[in-house]
Amino acid sequence: MYQWEGRRGNIARRGAKNRREANGKRVCTTSFTINISGIKSCQQTHSAWINILRRARQLEHDDTARDRADIRVRVLDIVAGIFGMTIEAASANINQVLSSAIGDSAFEQDFRLALMKDFDIELNPDFAKDSKGPAESTRGHIATRSHIEGMVLLVQRELEIEAGRNYPIRVLPAGEAQIQIVRALLREFEEKIGVPPAEILQDENLNEYVSSNEHRVLIATYIRQTQGFIMLTLDSDGNALRLERLYVKPEARGKGIGPLLVRRALEVSAEQGSKRVVMNPLKFSGSASGDDPDARRLVHLLEREGFSKSKHSILDYEYVVGWPGG
Repeated sequence: MYQWEGRRGNIARRGAKNRREANGKRVCTTSFTINISGIKSCQQTHSAWINILRRARQLEHDDTARDRADIRVRVLDIVAGIFGMTIEAASANINQVLSSAIGDSAFEQDFRLALMKDFDIELNPDFAKDSKGPAESTRGHIATRSHIEGMVLLVQRELEIEAGRNYPIRVLPAGEAQIQIVRALLREFEEKIGVPPAEILQDENLNEYVSSNEHRVLIATYIRQTQGFIMLTLDSDGNALRLERLYVKPEARGKGIGPLLVRRALEVSAEQGSKRVVMNPLKFSGSASGDDPDARRLVHLLEREGFSKSKHSILDYEYVVGWPGG
């Protein structure tokens, strides 16, 4: 909720309808309130008010994009409504429902219109194109996959774009062609956080990460430079995907690279059929305590992306893929 005052095209964040100038003259001002329903008691055609409304909409989109859990619930509710299901029934097999529906033009049209209306965003007609690679649409977001994590990522990216965040960032799987870049980033990461010698990933193990089906390395490029990476591996119980290392170069932080790497890791987990994604934020933040600033930032990032304290380990944070119980 924002209260603004306008006078002769100048905008200030105040509340009074009238006030006196220093010379004692009383000037007339316009006071109004912006909320989710729009503007009340104002001149809606004035360019200043239109700019305020645009900014309020950007703030609303930016705030919504930060709550991944809420986006998932709203997407689930839309799917349940289209198929005439209860939310409980849809949540039990949401990924199967989406997978079977992708390619159904009637569903895709209804789903697109419902997402646009509910989230107040724009989506291309081919937004539901199923892609196994890192293809991107003309709007700049990654094409969605046939599962809930892909749909959430698409909505989240679109909200952020319309909130004024531009993402010249690409996240893609690392292969043999990128192994030298990954090795350099890995050594920089290990040196920065002080990884014990016994836990340093040797070159032969790194080669295995890049070539094995049980491991995955994702890299992020920003303005034609590789600025970060994340490593994934199957957890010991086989039902969880573990995020083992997450690193973004200091000079590239604050641009959304870390969250984007985590979100793409969630997509990978859904594609592989993992039920949970887990990470120990202390192990690879270079800290033995959650009070360390780096550890707190990593925990905050994980919580923003929908992670919570694990029920299986006191040190881990986990993300339930798809839907709890699904």
